[in-house]
Amino acid sequence: MPSDECPREAPQGVFAPPVVALYGGTDPSGGAGLPADLRVCGDFHCWGWPVTNAVIAQNSRTVRHVHPVPAESLRAQWQSMLGEVRPVVLKIGLLGSPAAVDVALEFLPSLRATGARVVCDPILSSGLGDALSVGDLERALSKLLPCVDVLTPNLPEAVRLVGAKPLGTDELRGLAEALLRLGPQAVVLKGGHLPGAPGDLLASAGMTRFYPNEERFDEDVHGTGCHLASAIACGLALGHSLEDALEEAKRYLARLMRAGRCASPRGRSILLPFRGE
Repeated sequence: MPSDECPREAPQGVFAPPVVALYGGTDPSGGAGLPADLRVCGDFHCWGWPVTNAVIAQNSRTVRHVHPVPAESLRAQWQSMLGEVRPVVLKIGLLGSPAAVDVALEFLPSLRATGARVVCDPILSSGLGDALSVGDLERALSKLLPCVDVLTPNLPEAVRLVGAKPLGTDELRGLAEALLRLGPQAVVLKGGHLPGAPGDLLASAGMTRFYPNEERFDEDVHGTGCHLASAIACGLALGHSLEDALEEAKRYLARLMRAGRCASPRGRSILLPFRGE
C-alpha cells in the first residue's frame, strides 16, 4: 500500500517541478476551467494537480447545466492530492457551490502551514453572464477571501463582491481598495471589461500599480481571465515576486492571443496551445 508521506525530494536526475493545486470546474471546450489551468501549468513547466468541484455542461456561448461535486468526493480528492504532493500554490477558480468553499477551508490551514500561497479567481458567472454555481456563493466567498494571497477578479466580479460600479480607469483604485478590505493580501483587478481594455491594476497594502496592455485585441475570446490567473499562480510557484509574475503572465497571455486563438465554428474563439509566432 502506498504511503501517505510526501516524498521529501526527488531521486537524483528526476525532474521535480513545483506543484500548483487547481481547484475548479470542468469546461468541455478546453478554453477555460481546469483544462486551461492544466495547459498553462504545462507551458510554465509546473505540475498542475486538479481537484474538480463542479462538472459543467457548457460551450463558449452558453452554460447548460452545473453539477456540484459532493463534499465527500471533494474531501477524497483533497486527501489524495495531499497524500502525495505538497503544492506551493493553490489556484482557486470556479466554485460550484458553497460546499466547495467549506471543504477548501477544511484543508487550507494545513496547506498554508507549509507556506503555500493562494490565488483566487472568483468566477461568479461565465463571460456571457450565465450562472456557474448553485447557492449563495458570494456569501461563502466572504469566508474564503481572508485566506487569499492574490484575488484576480474582472470588473463584473469585483462589482458583485463590493457593490460599486467603476466608471473608468480612475475608479479602479477605489474598487481595488474596497476588495482589499474583504481580506485578500493583494488584488489584481482585470480591466478587460473597460472600454479599450487598457490594462490591469495591482493593489496591496500601501501600493497600487497599473499594468497597461501593450496590444489591443477587439475580439471577445473565451477563457482569457482563467489563463491570466493561472499564469500568475505559476509565476509565484516558480519563486517570482507578484509583480514579476503578473508581468510575465501578461506577456504570456498576449503571446497566446496572437498565436493560440482557435476560431469556433459557432461560438467565440478560445485559447489553445501555441502554434508558434
